[in-house]
Amino acid sequence: MMFAGCGSTERPQPAEPLPADAQPETVPPPAPAARYDFTGSWTMTKSVSSGITRENSDGLRGGKTPSDPFDWVLTIFKSGDGIRLISVQGNDRGEMSDITINAKGEMQFQLESSQKSFRCIPSTPAKLLCVWNGHEDQMRAEFRKR
Repeated sequence: MMFAGCGSTERPQPAEPLPADAQPETVPPPAPAARYDFTGSWTMTKSVSSGITRENSDGLRGGKTPSDPFDWVLTIFKSGDGIRLISVQGNDRGEMSDITINAKGEMQFQLESSQKSFRCIPSTPAKLLCVWNGHEDQMRAEFRKR
């Protein structure tokens, strides 16, 4: 005894398409996070350290005259497949550091002389906000692109 649809003489039939209103939605994959171009020369314009705030939109200087060196300048550049920076604080020699960009798009670097690591985010195309990693309440700095 053969049942309908189970016999060898039956041919499989193609499935009927779903009605248009029952079609599964195709969701495009999420766009990758935009990569910010950190390259350039950045001068510290604001420093909040242990509750003391200093600010100058032209750049904080180590002394009281316009000819005194800036307190802190970061020069960021591409080097091979990576990104590096030179950090110059006052009259000190520049210190080089590798930069990593984490999944959140934050720039991270470490200064060997002080063993401090920093995390920076762009707040505008010409402004970086940086914190001392793990000590955000003790040191924050703003840099402007020159």
